[in-house]
Amino acid sequence: MVQFKIHSLYLFSVVIKQVQIMNNSSDIKVYINKYITFHTSSAVEQRGEQLFKNQLVEFVNYDENKDTWSFFVEGSEIYEVHIKGANSLNVEPTCSCPFDWGSTCKHKVASLLFVSNNIDNIDDFLVSDIPIIKLSEKNIVSTKRADNAPYEIKDYYYITNKFIKANCTVRV
Repeated sequence: MVQFKIHSLYLFSVVIKQVQIMNNSSDIKVYINKYITFHTSSAVEQRGEQLFKNQLVEFVNYDENKDTWSFFVEGSEIYEVHIKGANSLNVEPTCSCPFDWGSTCKHKVASLLFVSNNIDNIDDFLVSDIPIIKLSEKNIVSTKRADNAPYEIKDYYYITNKFIKANCTVRV
């Protein structure tokens, strides 16, 4: 009898957590839609929706600790967009485009729509289960072709954002 009660309490707490997550993601969706409506003109909103519908938003990364989504959005050029604070309902989008007609450009709108439509399945976009592979002889077709030439990688399947971060250094 005691074991049954403990198991029932556990199942109940799991169900409650799932309901809280569902409410949280629906709250985020409502908040993002209100944010877009408040901060853009209808013309910019429509252009952003077109970018999103035409799949011109490329997901780059999601940093759960910083609550930051990163994207590349193709407009007249490719722009870098960051969406901070979606989970805390305090959205702060930034874009590298030269838009100067208001606070939110079509690239931000397209990225916000991506977040809104994918907040429930963020795990599908994360590559945490793919192992980091350091460059080694087994991943290289041949040795260096010249003194300053880079290695040639034979399998591009493993080139992900995580792979690049593990094998590259930032130069300023």
